[in-house]
Amino acid sequence: DILTILRDDPDDNPDLLRLAEILADRGKRAPVFGYEFGASRWQADFAWANGNVKIAVVTPHQDPDDDEARRRDAAYTEDGWVVHTATEWLQHLDQLLDVIPSTDEGSLR
Repeated sequence: DILTILRDDPDDNPDLLRLAEILADRGKRAPVFGYEFGASRWQADFAWANGNVKIAVVTPHQDPDDDEARRRDAAYTEDGWVVHTATEWLQHLDQLLDVIPSTDEGSLR
């Protein structure tokens, strides 16, 4: 379902689509899509929170002075999350693949 949604508008965030396709091809557990964290409901495109694993994929900062995005990233980080954009996660793909659990059920496909 996630891939179908992302493929409906592939130009919206091509790196998020690429990341989702790689994770699906590797049989990784599907994330929570559109996760909201805390009382401020900080948005993440994808999130995995299983035991020690707290991973979030967030939208990039709109500009260098994007205070809202900085506060979002700080809120996640202070709670023990590892937070990167899809582009950044693609650059750290091995790290992500090591921590996201594999599954036959609930994959991105």
